[in-house]
Amino acid sequence: MQSNATIYLFDIETIQDPINGERIKSVKSYKKIIGEVSEVGANTFWNAHSNNVNLVATVQIFKQAYKNNKFIYIKSRNMSEVYEVNNIAKGESFEKVRLNLTVATDEELKELIENAIS
Repeated sequence: MQSNATIYLFDIETIQDPINGERIKSVKSYKKIIGEVSEVGANTFWNAHSNNVNLVATVQIFKQAYKNNKFIYIKSRNMSEVYEVNNIAKGESFEKVRLNLTVATDEELKELIENAIS
């Protein structure tokens, strides 16, 4: 089942502190768009599962909007979560691209993204 959702595409950069060498993550830029969220197809799901990857959703957006962003925040009626783009595939038409997503596990990154939106 497809549903429309507000999607934020994030560019995250890691900057190294010159004094102590710690790496600090920061939001370089983000873009807000509308896209279609749906379940992962059966073949895609089982191919990923055989490689120990747990795909949870697929997002279809316009190809022009996607610039190799690694992290996505999806906000809709029934979900609001940070995801990591696992791979991309062709969309239903020439203008669209499909992003297969896994749930992001980095808590620091989730907090950073949620703070950037609000």
